[in-house]
Amino acid sequence: MVSTASIIGLMSSFSAIVNAADPSCGVQYSYMNTEGDLVGTVLYPASPEVCCANCTANLDLGGRNTVVISGQKIPAWGKCGDQSGFKLCTQGFYCQPWDSKYYHCIQKPSKCEVYTNVDLYGNDLKRIQGIKPGECCDECDKTVGCLGYTYVNDDPRGTQCYLKNSVNGWVKKVGVHSGVMPNLPPWSKCGDHTGFRPCTNDFYCQPWDRSYYQCIQRPRCYVETNIDYYGNDIKRASGIGPSECCEECGKTPGCDSYTYINDDPTGTQCYLKSSNAGRSTKIGAVSGYVTPGMK
Repeated sequence: MVSTASIIGLMSSFSAIVNAADPSCGVQYSYMNTEGDLVGTVLYPASPEVCCANCTANLDLGGRNTVVISGQKIPAWGKCGDQSGFKLCTQGFYCQPWDSKYYHCIQKPSKCEVYTNVDLYGNDLKRIQGIKPGECCDECDKTVGCLGYTYVNDDPRGTQCYLKNSVNGWVKKVGVHSGVMPNLPPWSKCGDHTGFRPCTNDFYCQPWDRSYYQCIQRPRCYVETNIDYYGNDIKRASGIGPSECCEECGKTPGCDSYTYINDDPTGTQCYLKSSNAGRSTKIGAVSGYVTPGMK
């Protein structure tokens, strides 16, 4: 065991909030170090609920409301748990729930990060039946607009793979696992008019036309894909690029945001706005607003 003394400084003082997503986790404390030994840590996307889900489901913790998982990892292909909880698997493997009595360390899919006993609730793109866990990740990877998936092995109808267009609905659900797609690399194709995936840091998904969206470098503005800031127009500039539209807004008095359309029959269109209040979905548009250092 590693004493908490070795990790002093990670947290200090605290504030408490009730965990509305999962009442079994009770109260969350921010900036607080808990007493006792450090068992291990697991990094997840920014979601206290997911951390709670894994903590309360884990065999080693006995219901303690801490934020640590298990330091004793299960070797490849070993049994890692059941419906009462699970342990982490060795590197490159994850704990797959086959049924209520048997969870098993199997190889992680190469393209997805995987989380046991987590459901990405809602936001379904489509459902695929009768495929294996790794194939569910592959289906998400090749489906435009798929950001993650939830896989259920122990279903009376057969295995179920639910592809998701959002990964915001993290909740604990015993007996399932979920996977998340990584952000796409610079200059790669990121989608089309049917959907898109986020790009890596400092890049965003730019719609060039209906069939081709590409990860390009972010301008100095904050940018949103497939979003229109409807109304509040100051002026329109034609024939310029997406980054130039941002800069045009930055140097125009009264402009705090813009909408840019690349695929217009009359040429590219940059609509400068006095407000982004009319935010709405518009396939093929990109909207942005200026950052404080631009004015």
